[in-house]
Amino acid sequence: MPRDPSQHQATRARDAGLARLQRLTGAAIAGAVVLSGVFAGIAASSTHPRKVMRRGRAREAVQKAGPIPALPPTRAPSLAATPAPAPPPAPPAAAPTSSPPVVVSGGS
Repeated sequence: MPRDPSQHQATRARDAGLARLQRLTGAAIAGAVVLSGVFAGIAASSTHPRKVMRRGRAREAVQKAGPIPALPPTRAPSLAATPAPAPPPAPPAAAPTSSPPVVVSGGS
């Protein structure tokens, strides 16, 4: 049985509408992803309370200060010296006193 031309035309219109709807949905999702990235970038850049300073000037100031003087060599402790006596042990801590629990009556 041959198909009715109006039914064939209706099927084509339906398929074209569904294809258009799929393209529109894909474009809306892509736009939402792009906008969320833009808003995330704006939010990230607006949370800094002050501007970032360049490090170039700080390095120049350090270079102008001059070299750091070397420390004198340390001496190793001699074996002939007697070690200092150990401090006496600390007295034991006092035991905490126990007090009866506080009782609160009434209220809700």
